[in-house]
Amino acid sequence: MASYDAKTTQDDLQSYFDVYASSVRHSFTSFEERYARPLVDRCAALARDRPVLATFAGVFALLSILPVLAFIGFSLFTLASLAFLALLGLCISSTIALTTYSSILLATLTILLFTSLFLTLCLVASYFIVRLGSHIRSEGVGGGAGAWAREVRGRLVGEKPEITMRKEIGEEDERGSEDSGVVVKQEDLGDGDGAQIS
Repeated sequence: MASYDAKTTQDDLQSYFDVYASSVRHSFTSFEERYARPLVDRCAALARDRPVLATFAGVFALLSILPVLAFIGFSLFTLASLAFLALLGLCISSTIALTTYSSILLATLTILLFTSLFLTLCLVASYFIVRLGSHIRSEGVGGGAGAWAREVRGRLVGEKPEITMRKEIGEEDERGSEDSGVVVKQEDLGDGDGAQIS
């Protein structure tokens, strides 16, 4: 980090001030030479040539300063007030519009939430009714209702189907034994020929 040199900084500030002061001096000199001096010279010439007209113009200018300044002040105040009121009105109307649109969106999303919930319940109920019919058709009323109840419980609670061993009678396994165990899902177990192995 460079060290702070007060002398160099003061010299830099002094040179900047001198540059700006000379620029301002040049601008005022130019304004005076181009506009102010010719205007003063013409007013002095008018006062020498036509003193009554110059007196009238001077009195009129002095009397007109206050109304002209009041007009400029009231005009600027009116413009500023209207701009402020327009900005305030824009903010208020934007807030009202956004609040209205947000309320409509919230109401729409609430209606869609309940509609989705209702349709989901209808679809799930339809699916379970179809599955009940399928179980009853394939396994009979007693076994089908029990299998359907287990399936519904498993799907709603999220339980995974139980895997159990079922002994198939009359089939040979790789070792030549006629009784072999087969791994099956609980829902596949029905009133079949085999007996469960614990």
